[in-house]
Amino acid sequence: MRSGLILLLLLWSVTNLSGQDQEVMDSLRTDLELHAVGDSLRFNTLSQLWLTTLNNDLLSSVGFARQIIREAKITKNDEWTAVGNRVLGINLDYMGESDSALYYYTLARPYYRQTDNLLQSGVLLFNTAIIHQGAGRYDSAKHYLLLADSCFTNPKHLRQRSAVNKLTATIAREQGDEAEAVKYASSAFELAREAGDSARMADAEQEIAFAYQALNDYGTSAEYFLRSLKYYERTHDYYFATVSLINLATCYQAIGDFENAIQYGERGLTYIENGGMGDLEIDIRNILGNVYWSVGDHTKAEDQFVRAEKLLRKEEDRRLRGEVLTYLSGVQLNLNNLVEARRNGLEAIEIVTEQGRLELAHKGYGQLAIISRKRGDYEKAYDYMVLRQGFQDSLYRKEQSDKLAELTLLFEKEKKDRLISEQKSQLALLESQAEVDRLQKTALGVGLAALLFLLFAGGYSYQQRGKRQQLEKDQLAIKVKNQQKELSTHALQMAQKGQLLDQLGEELQQIRGERPDDRKKLDGMLRELNSEERIDTDWTNFRTYFQGVHGDFEERLKLAANASLSPRELRLAALIKMQLNNQEVGSILSVTQDSLYKAKYRLRKKLPAAGEGELDGYIRSL
Repeated sequence: MRSGLILLLLLWSVTNLSGQDQEVMDSLRTDLELHAVGDSLRFNTLSQLWLTTLNNDLLSSVGFARQIIREAKITKNDEWTAVGNRVLGINLDYMGESDSALYYYTLARPYYRQTDNLLQSGVLLFNTAIIHQGAGRYDSAKHYLLLADSCFTNPKHLRQRSAVNKLTATIAREQGDEAEAVKYASSAFELAREAGDSARMADAEQEIAFAYQALNDYGTSAEYFLRSLKYYERTHDYYFATVSLINLATCYQAIGDFENAIQYGERGLTYIENGGMGDLEIDIRNILGNVYWSVGDHTKAEDQFVRAEKLLRKEEDRRLRGEVLTYLSGVQLNLNNLVEARRNGLEAIEIVTEQGRLELAHKGYGQLAIISRKRGDYEKAYDYMVLRQGFQDSLYRKEQSDKLAELTLLFEKEKKDRLISEQKSQLALLESQAEVDRLQKTALGVGLAALLFLLFAGGYSYQQRGKRQQLEKDQLAIKVKNQQKELSTHALQMAQKGQLLDQLGEELQQIRGERPDDRKKLDGMLRELNSEERIDTDWTNFRTYFQGVHGDFEERLKLAANASLSPRELRLAALIKMQLNNQEVGSILSVTQDSLYKAKYRLRKKLPAAGEGELDGYIRSL
């Protein structure tokens, strides 16, 4: 009933009075008589009487809910009529009368929708989703969850959004989409953490654990069950702590860590024995029996299975009883208690065969065959083995049939999806054609006039575009011509400057020889004249003009080379590209003709595509 209690706290804001305290009940009944029908205080008292009896006296609680509805209708009070329908729906939901609960939830919802009470609308939709989920109507449940989530947009409603995501995760897990379940459960956890709600965080962690358990990732599942267990034990919620312990035992059993499986199973059994949680005792004894069987402690395994079988017989749960009897027979066979093993095995076979549980029947007949062989009844042992083989064949056929059914389902789904897609495409095509026809009829008259206008406008536009393109070509030609002029001028200036500086350098050398006292000062001047920094500055300016005319020539040259090119080689290639003669190039680079020939030779070696004596022509063609 835990989920129901949480929902109730979401739905109701009045103070929850303690149990069936007679003094409180007498006080409320006395207070009720003091107020006339239709008085708001009387409605509040009725609601407190309803809440006080909800968990202990459902019939009285139903009576108070119906009284709220009756008196609200007499006084035409829409608000309290909605309240009465809502709380009566909760009562009927608790009592398992799902269809009636849905009816009263449906009656209550219009009032909250009309008054924009999003919280109550969302909770009613959420409760409706729970009922649909419990009945296996997953598509309807998800529909109502989406509607509920749209009501919880207020930042104060993080807890409610967490509940929506948690239930969505449960539905995804029940539908076999474990990855989707992990996603929504993780979202539920984050929302609960943001809201500071530790209880919902623990619930979300447990749902994440269930999803990983379904994915057979038992290690991760155990981590989340441990986290939820810590919270439940800290808050003394021993029912859900026991649920976590049962699942921890299951996870560690699957991993093969039987020591931890026994530890958590026995711990859960202690909570059950102290708290009287009989509905969980069967599960934990069944798990412990299997774990003790796995470690070879057949005596303890038999004890657990015997206790579980007694509880199942008392509760008349034949489905699980057939499973436990099969296990009990197997354990007693290991203990060599052949009489009891045979008796329990035969009863188990009768139950599981009736239920069509082939795996257990296959296991049971195998155990009966071994029991008969040990008792010396070889004819019976043979008969059981034949029956066992028959079930084994049935299992194989069932497996193949299941695979075929799965493939058929996938094929039918794919065919259905393709058919729907084709129908949508045809519908869209028909709609498009209808729209085209309509537009054609509408535009026919306008089109003729527009055609003449377009012809005139097109001719004028073409003429103007031609003029504009010619103007742009002329402007570009002028720009290129100016850049070429600037580049030639700059190259000439560099050549003249180089000659002047060489001449000045020679004169300084002569003066240096004639005036030894000024040698230090003259050496500095000579170094300044030959400094790379000055040369680099001149070439930087030159490169700017050069790229304006010849674009990415330098990049093309580098791609053509089979080795990296030095700055001096790049400069030499740029001057050749400008179609300068050797004398002009040597003057600009301040080198002799002999040094220039050597530099060209080294450059040609780095350009495989340049033939012997064809360096200048090759560079100018790039």
